[in-house]
Amino acid sequence: MPVGFKLDEIEFTPDALLQHPKYAALLGEVVTSFSLLEGTVGGIYGLLLHQDIETAIESLKALSTNSKRVEAVRKEMAKNAELCGDPKNDELMKSILQFAVKRNKIAHGVWGSHPNTVNIIYRLPVKKWINFIASLVAHGTEGNAIEQIDELKTHIEEYDLSALQDLKSEGSALLEAAMLLFNQLAINAAKSDGWTEQ
Repeated sequence: MPVGFKLDEIEFTPDALLQHPKYAALLGEVVTSFSLLEGTVGGIYGLLLHQDIETAIESLKALSTNSKRVEAVRKEMAKNAELCGDPKNDELMKSILQFAVKRNKIAHGVWGSHPNTVNIIYRLPVKKWINFIASLVAHGTEGNAIEQIDELKTHIEEYDLSALQDLKSEGSALLEAAMLLFNQLAINAAKSDGWTEQ
């Protein structure tokens, strides 16, 4: 077995998903599409403040998390007469915040597979793994390793292909909606600045 660990025959290794390429591809798509979504949110923020873009860029740099950027967009949209009149815009931002939790769960998981199970992959929260390793090392041979291992096993989650496809579809729909809003704002900015006809 490559470097990693095994729990109940589930192998948590860097190549654990090699035998599950569709699953691995979906995990990658969920993570990658969210990065594109984060960039689009930044673009929306810039367009909302396009009259003072330098200030917008500086304030954007200070917003260190996706959550802070989304909340900043929500604040600016609430000041925008056109956007605040359509509740779908704020609902989109709220949905992005909710999806971020799901995406982070995907990104911050230790993934594994069972040699006798072809239609399920397994996720262990990375924080649970970190805490387990730290406490196991700290207690040495005098610790309660069996109990700690049993407790760690309770955090293993199962994912089938359908669950991952649903996550991918949700992320894709949010990215498409955010890009539509970005495009609408870009057109509005171009018109207000005289780049295109009103």
